[in-house]
Amino acid sequence: TNFERTWHSMMSSTNGIHPLLWSTATTLGNEAFAKVTSSKILLVGSGGIGCELLKNLALSGFKDVQVIDLDTIDVSNLNRQFLFRSQHVGKSKCLVATAASADMAPVPVKYVPHHGNVKSQKFNVSFFKQFDAVLNALDNVDARRHVNRLCLASDIPLIEAGTTGYLGQTTVISRGATECYECQPKPTRKVYPICTIRSTPSQPVHCIVWAKELFTLMFYHGDPKDKSMLYEDEENVEESTYMDAVVRRRPKSNDEIAKYVKDTLVALYITEVQKQIDMDKYKGSKNPPKPLNLSEIEAGLLLDIQGAPSNAFKKRDYQSNVWTASQCVAQILSCTSAYYESSKFSSKLMQEFDKDDAVAMDFVTAASNLRAHIFGIENKSLHDAKGIAGNIVPAIATTNAIVAGLQVLELFKILKHKDSNDASNENLKQYIKEHCRYTYCLRDKTRKGYYLLPTKLPSPSDECFVCRKASLTLIINTQEFSLKDLLDKVIKKRLGFNEPTIMIGGEDGSIIYEEGDGADETFIVNLPKKLAQLPCGGLIDGSSFAVEDFTQDMEVEVIVTHRDEWDEKKEPDGFIIVGGNDKVAAAARVGVSKEGSVESKKENGNGSHGNGVTERNPKRPISEEIDSSSAPAQNLADEQPPSKRTKIDDVEEVDGSNDNEIIEIE
Repeated sequence: TNFERTWHSMMSSTNGIHPLLWSTATTLGNEAFAKVTSSKILLVGSGGIGCELLKNLALSGFKDVQVIDLDTIDVSNLNRQFLFRSQHVGKSKCLVATAASADMAPVPVKYVPHHGNVKSQKFNVSFFKQFDAVLNALDNVDARRHVNRLCLASDIPLIEAGTTGYLGQTTVISRGATECYECQPKPTRKVYPICTIRSTPSQPVHCIVWAKELFTLMFYHGDPKDKSMLYEDEENVEESTYMDAVVRRRPKSNDEIAKYVKDTLVALYITEVQKQIDMDKYKGSKNPPKPLNLSEIEAGLLLDIQGAPSNAFKKRDYQSNVWTASQCVAQILSCTSAYYESSKFSSKLMQEFDKDDAVAMDFVTAASNLRAHIFGIENKSLHDAKGIAGNIVPAIATTNAIVAGLQVLELFKILKHKDSNDASNENLKQYIKEHCRYTYCLRDKTRKGYYLLPTKLPSPSDECFVCRKASLTLIINTQEFSLKDLLDKVIKKRLGFNEPTIMIGGEDGSIIYEEGDGADETFIVNLPKKLAQLPCGGLIDGSSFAVEDFTQDMEVEVIVTHRDEWDEKKEPDGFIIVGGNDKVAAAARVGVSKEGSVESKKENGNGSHGNGVTERNPKRPISEEIDSSSAPAQNLADEQPPSKRTKIDDVEEVDGSNDNEIIEIE
């Protein structure tokens, strides 16, 4: 046929290279393209950025890719994770994503999914060493740190990326040549999976995010399909019970508003919750939800009818008081009436949520508190809710696509200059340091008119305990902290160890606790003991201990500094970690508060330091779903040198930290 003749002609003219890959081969050159097709790549994460990466890899000629992801597909992922469809909801992300990307590849490929946790023992250093490069597309700091350490231990280049709304960044990490993921402390930010927001909230912020999405679902006068994470298509097999009430039966006159609000609240807070309970959604949960009482809804509607909903409980301390369930219902009716009456039931009710819109904020506060009420979560005042809601930034699919493209461009550079005869990779490391780039994706152009800003990769930090093996100083009350507190709060949560072994007296000291295969369980008796009461003299002021983790091929020495008094408000963690700075440690030991001491150097009261290993100051300009009020992110490219930039990451949830920090939704 004509098609076959044309196809054979194209294949002949491209030297046997598939026509869809010919432009890539021509750009890279035949030798470099051969390295691409023969390379073995590991991708960690197959969500927003991961889907974009798999598409790029498939259409660029990469034939051997393995993907690790623990997550399953939620209906809320479908608006931007384009490899998934409605029939895939509930299935493994990596299984579906690898199959979909393999189907779009123009040549036969071997894409292997691993549905599991990247911190599992089977994904160890030996596993990582089989790959030519690793691409990260993760959504939490804990997993990122773990992959960073495995790549350092296996001496494999790691290409990192993150997005924050319209902001993004891509960087390359190479052992000994560039700074690693942990060379700079991270900002304290929060990221919440949409499935947590929709189904299993456990914090007030979860409920506030949900209420903001409900606001859009109820008041976007048009198709809210791509506007709210709560929207569900009619063809969805397990459609929620609230869609008819909220979207498809909107009021058309003033007389219908009260009925609309009642039907909506019953569907959201009673029917849907009971449906999830009946499906054993919360089986085994410590705090299963309890549907709202119909009497509370009816009482709130009466409160609104009996007298001026907007003024019924707006007293002097209206913003600082926590409203009752009935007051929340009244406020929802009041806000709904205000929006529909002002729009005259015709024009668009709203374009987007604005925390400075009093009616919008009243609605979100009331709706979130009702949600919190049924899940047994602390309710928030209007003042507190506004502080949280104002910092919520959604994920943007386009930014994911941009940073994923930048990652593959960096991967091309690495593979092109990778020499199989250079066992030490020293030439490749030097090339990465000189030619690979840390690239920012900006929302607003720089003074020169650029939206992408590449900068040189920084050198490793001498203070980094991960890639430079620098010792740390732990300032802590050794009489109050137990070994279990040290293990959970410091060693695992803050320092990111996976299966630690703890030794008093440094790396040649005595083991007091260990985890992992073959671990001695008799050490468990030490967990409840206070640090100063531990065996081998305990951990007291001036003593040291070592932490070793074979799963990460990593160890660190920690010097202990005792301090008696702590300010619970300014230092809620009850400990401070700093790098090898003896002056800072000495000042902390005596607890002085004059200029130059620990007290004066703490940032935002969380005990972090510029050269430490604690979380980076969240008020610095950029982070992975960020809306910084103290310094506009777009100024970063023009004003901040690379050495002082703030990292963009999909960041983990941080329990117990300040609710006024940036909220990220992935």
